Amino acid sequence: MAEILRRRDEIIRIAAARGASNVRVFGSVAAGRARPESDVDFLVDLDPGRSALDVSELILDLREALARDVDVIVIRRESSTADLVRATATPL
Repeated sequence: MAEILRRRDEIIRIAAARGASNVRVFGSVAAGRARPESDVDFLVDLDPGRSALDVSELILDLREALARDVDVIVIRRESSTADLVRATATPL
């Protein structure tokens, strides 16, 4: 998580360029259980009018910048899983 926090401004800038805001990290990285091969899981809010293509491009941009696998999710409907992700996510 320390590397992600060091690169916070860069990550937020990349996300904003693709219409994403309120960037949060969840999963093994946020929990401090990440291994070198672990991906980074991001939760973002997406601006109105943005699409799955924007999310795909954001994933590619973050993978390139961080030189590791990245997943990005946008919660579009409420569920117990959505609540769990939000509860465990760490804001950048």
